[in-house]
Amino acid sequence: YILGFIAADGNICHSGNAHTLHVASDDKDVLEKIKRVLDYRGPIYQKPRFNGKISYSLRICDQIIFNDLKKLGITERKSLSLLPKVRKAFVADFLRGFLDGDGTVYLRNIKYPSKLGVVFYTASKSMAEFLHLNLKRLLGNNTLSTIQSRITKYKNPYYSISLGHKASCKLYSKLYRNTNLYMDRKYNKFIQGMT
Repeated sequence: YILGFIAADGNICHSGNAHTLHVASDDKDVLEKIKRVLDYRGPIYQKPRFNGKISYSLRICDQIIFNDLKKLGITERKSLSLLPKVRKAFVADFLRGFLDGDGTVYLRNIKYPSKLGVVFYTASKSMAEFLHLNLKRLLGNNTLSTIQSRITKYKNPYYSISLGHKASCKLYSKLYRNTNLYMDRKYNKFIQGMT
């Protein structure tokens, strides 16, 4: 999960003797959970934004974490070339983390029940292909028969992968099984969309 979140909304950098992981989010709850899992005792930083919201971040200086992330495919200036190394058993966790970092769970403004939607965003074409392939494996080819045409340029150089209501409901059943490591806001939007 944390690798997926970092792949979406984090970065690593090396300067002198410092090997730093930086993770940011507008949702403090998810950074608190990541802190607990990593057993990190440092602060969560706060930064006011122009729109009145607060951005939260973790800055963890740890060479072991830095090197482990590099082995798993996280690199400095990763946005255009990202291709993580994820074992099959952890793909659902990775996708949940990536969705929490660089995805949207939304409700379409329609009156009938099929209103839930999910979108994954990435600046990396290889990452878009990785997400698409693993979503198809997780949800089944029939569920995602139309997703191939939905890997589109979102905004140069971003790509998006969109899921409709049926695929989004199935995604929920795969991503949130036996876990409490997720962003509360997006989890609650899934629940709202399925009721």
